[in-house]
Amino acid sequence: MTEVVDKVLEALRGNNLDKKIDALAKLEEELIEETPLEPQEINQLIPLLKDAVKGSQVALSNAALTCLNPFVSLIAETHPSQFKNVVLAFATVVVDKQGDSKDKTRDTALQ
Repeated sequence: MTEVVDKVLEALRGNNLDKKIDALAKLEEELIEETPLEPQEINQLIPLLKDAVKGSQVALSNAALTCLNPFVSLIAETHPSQFKNVVLAFATVVVDKQGDSKDKTRDTALQ
């Protein structure tokens, strides 16, 4: 999955909102197909996904939240030793989004 992850990392580090959302959609597709991630890819994705979820851009935050379920599920299956770190990294931001005033963001975080 290195090519997809590289594109996601590049997009999330950039300034183009549409590219970020498109990259997250492609990442979600790969995660749903259960394409394995390497440990270093997981470590690189965590802070950028966390920032995307926390961000003020609603569309980006929702796209990142949508990726989290397959991301965490895949890690639980393929890298159980990293599962705890991943859950801890995202727990506070997801709980925060569950209290969001926007229905779509709140509903996405609850999934």
